[in-house]
Amino acid sequence: MKAPATLLCCLLGTALGFSAQTARCLLTVQVRPEAALSLASPGTVSVKIRLAKGAQARFAVQPACEAPPPGAQLIVQSGVHHFPIPSSAGYACLYTPAQTLSLPLR
Repeated sequence: MKAPATLLCCLLGTALGFSAQTARCLLTVQVRPEAALSLASPGTVSVKIRLAKGAQARFAVQPACEAPPPGAQLIVQSGVHHFPIPSSAGYACLYTPAQTLSLPLR
């Protein structure tokens, strides 16, 4: 919560007429890993993911999301990834270091 307070003080100081030449602002932004699963089209799952440096995630289509299978797709880079899904699929499963996400496909 330090960053919004610092930014607010800087903006308030400028609005009250303090010299903009002497104002100094510090904005701290914390970026955390994050992931989301969605259906991109009838036969494709979209994985939107932001990974920490050196982190990995795994994607698989399974009857239940209990543990990543040996053949799970490895994701090593942040971004949007698309994976085809079989018509008889149960769940799209995303395994990250922080959590397991599942998306029912039926």
